[in-house]
Amino acid sequence: MKKNINETLMGTSGMSSIDVANVTGKQHAHILRDIRNLLDQGVAASNFGLGSYMDVNQQVRPCYNLTAKGCLILASGYNPILREKIINRLEELEKQRIAEEINPELSANKFINQYKKKGKSDRWIAARFEGIQKRHAFTDTLKDHGVHGYGYSLCTDAIYKPLFGKTAKGIREERNLTTNSNLRDSMSAVELGATMLAELLATERLEVEHAMGNRQCYTNTMIASKNVAKAIDNTRKGIL
Repeated sequence: MKKNINETLMGTSGMSSIDVANVTGKQHAHILRDIRNLLDQGVAASNFGLGSYMDVNQQVRPCYNLTAKGCLILASGYNPILREKIINRLEELEKQRIAEEINPELSANKFINQYKKKGKSDRWIAARFEGIQKRHAFTDTLKDHGVHGYGYSLCTDAIYKPLFGKTAKGIREERNLTTNSNLRDSMSAVELGATMLAELLATERLEVEHAMGNRQCYTNTMIASKNVAKAIDNTRKGIL
């Protein structure tokens, strides 16, 4: 049986309101207005996640992150030409997603190209890519060792505080990062490497010490990160 457009596109991640503006040629302010009108009419807010972005003048501006369903709901109020443009883009994104599942190298290349456009070096991109894998391994280990709820943010801060002297929130404030920006994208290659090593050692320590629960995992993560911070400090001071 042939699937309808809703069934075909529900696996797609959707688009931001900025993407919709670019696809349709409408002003972003008008897209925001249209979404707010839908929300005022009672359409579920879960279809339109409120976010923010930095404009060309370095000002924080609002935007929405639409699910595929949200895109279709928004498109239903537009003329046929604009509806077609939105649906075509969703279909294109779905084809990309399927292609990346079949060939993961495409996803890796996309990752590399996106950061190269931002002016990141090959060294930085390699550190960022590997760091993602180590981060996943770390959080998976936390889960296996009974970490829950706020424990994840506790253990993340246990990584950051010895290395940077601040919690994740403090680093964001210091670097003037928006809520939706990725903290690690602001790090240098050395900072990424230090964070990755701390998480790798913390993962090993949690397993060796059989740490369980938020408090034990926090304590052991802090010890691992302190050891990395100490090694970096000694290296910079020329201490053997």
